[in-house]
Amino acid sequence: MRSSYAKPSGVVTLATPVQCYWNIGFAAADYARLLPWWSAVVEGSGTQLYVGEALYKAGDPAQPAAWQDPAELSRHLTLATSYPRARGHVFFAAREAAADPAGAMARVVADHYGEPAPPPA
Repeated sequence: MRSSYAKPSGVVTLATPVQCYWNIGFAAADYARLLPWWSAVVEGSGTQLYVGEALYKAGDPAQPAAWQDPAELSRHLTLATSYPRARGHVFFAAREAAADPAGAMARVVADHYGEPAPPPA
């Protein structure tokens, strides 16, 4: 987990788990199982959960078949709508967001970002 800020009291106020860098259905670390787990971890803590997304895996021929589908990341965001603790997503890395070689980011934008995202509270 990466935390962007810790209050002087030691309370983590924002969490971005990099453990969610897996596709839905990946046997060893299924995104569909990790997301609810992280949501439960931050429940009642006051910590805002922003899910780390592995945009760099989209279209990479070294990755499993799920990452060859430009809709994989969009499915992550769709699933996250079922978990109110998941306040947003952080896409790694910026160069993939700009280049978007597999069209995955364009799909995410078309499917999920019709309106500007609200800033973190």
